[in-house]
Amino acid sequence: MRILVTSLLIMIALISTASIGQSQSAISSIFTPPLGYRDDYDYGAPTYADYGTKNENLIGGSCFGVPWKELYHAGEDWFRIGENGENIPIPGAEVTAVADGTVIWAQPINYPGRVVVVSHTDPLLPQTTYSVYSHLTDPLDVQAGDSVLRGQKLGTVLYQINNNSHLHWEIRYFADGSNIYPNYPNCNGSVPGRGYTYPEHPDNFPSATAGYTDPFTFVTNRAGVFLPHLMRYEDTFEPNDSFNTAASVNSGVWYQSYISSSGDNDWYTFSVTVPSGSARNIDLYLQSIPPGTNYNLELYSPANQLLRSSNQPSNNSEFIRYYTTSSGAYRMRVYSASGFSHIDSYDFRVDVLSAPTQ
Repeated sequence: MRILVTSLLIMIALISTASIGQSQSAISSIFTPPLGYRDDYDYGAPTYADYGTKNENLIGGSCFGVPWKELYHAGEDWFRIGENGENIPIPGAEVTAVADGTVIWAQPINYPGRVVVVSHTDPLLPQTTYSVYSHLTDPLDVQAGDSVLRGQKLGTVLYQINNNSHLHWEIRYFADGSNIYPNYPNCNGSVPGRGYTYPEHPDNFPSATAGYTDPFTFVTNRAGVFLPHLMRYEDTFEPNDSFNTAASVNSGVWYQSYISSSGDNDWYTFSVTVPSGSARNIDLYLQSIPPGTNYNLELYSPANQLLRSSNQPSNNSEFIRYYTTSSGAYRMRVYSASGFSHIDSYDFRVDVLSAPTQ
């Protein structure tokens, strides 16, 4: 099972138009998962529904003339992952664009449910790349020709019986899958394609240069698209939810972290050394706060006394300056006044600088 729920926010919106097979898309410079953009859940594909696998649980025949269980999966089927690793159906879950792009297809189809195809272009991408989102509820939140931003809602996951409500999503290098099965004409006719390949592995279908690619690997590890960052949801400062468990940071260094749930508190500790007869200014910075949230900043003394706070509206940056003549291990606290995101990080920094004595 693979779980992915984190990435770094960069929004670049360039409006353009698109058509099947010939698209000019909004520039997409970074990718994030299609689920979990604005909630507090983990998502992933069970092993049997991973990319490039054959699902022994599938029954019946296929348009390829062989049983479904003999086909290669061309995408990933994502469920919510429970605390014990169980797969939880996700009817109604919000599905979002993995990157800035242009919707090139969003039509009724018995997939089951509706399907959205988005094209992405960027100088860092070797070629136009397409993301596909299947098993969505009607109506959708977008239509063909719309420019979308990374994290923008496309629709919600369709309810399916037998606890099978999930998102099938793909990353591929071709737009139109309606005529890619020359040896199996009964499989043709659908722009999204069939979501499976046979007998070729999806990496090489319909060709080695214009086939599918592992969506998990593409979104997490693609060189030149992702900035250096955590590739799985793993806040390396945790546990730091209290004064006594504060994570140690150094002066003069920018860090990134997350408010990953409504009750998350991020505490950091740093050392201030003030020679006799001297003074220091403590400067705290909180920047790049995720859109739609409001994070606040506080400074505490070594004795756990609140010294200063900064409470700017919305996601405006926060700043604190505090003059001190006392040495010790001070604390910085970041918390949410509203909203949170385990997708988008915030930036913070501590500076301890010489100050004139007063």
